[in-house]
Amino acid sequence: MIIEKMIVKTKPGIDIVNITDELRKIVAKYDIKNGMMNVFVMGTTAAIIINEDEIHLKEDFKKLFEDFIPKDRLYFHPENAYSHLRSLLLSPEKTIPIREGKLSLGQWQSVMLIEFGKRKREREVIVTVLGV
Repeated sequence: MIIEKMIVKTKPGIDIVNITDELRKIVAKYDIKNGMMNVFVMGTTAAIIINEDEIHLKEDFKKLFEDFIPKDRLYFHPENAYSHLRSLLLSPEKTIPIREGKLSLGQWQSVMLIEFGKRKREREVIVTVLGV
């Protein structure tokens, strides 16, 4: 088993950071031919998503979350409830198959970290690989 830690710097608000190339480098570094990679972000206001990394689509993602869970609503948790609620709809982790030395992603799929927090952060991402 291989465990790597990555630090991903994020901006305040809804920030979507593509981490696919860094994950591919891990597969290459350890010469993994076949297996599974789990990507997990530590924190309660961020998530890992797999989707298309296209600028307009990412703006649509942001608008969806802003419309569905707005900042200016009254919440019981006064600090940043909206950040927690937005991340609750997603997942802090994804598992991706590795086949023939490559992440098994579709043509338009990218692995991205999505941040919902109020301030910039350095998010710790734990990458665990099982394979040969």
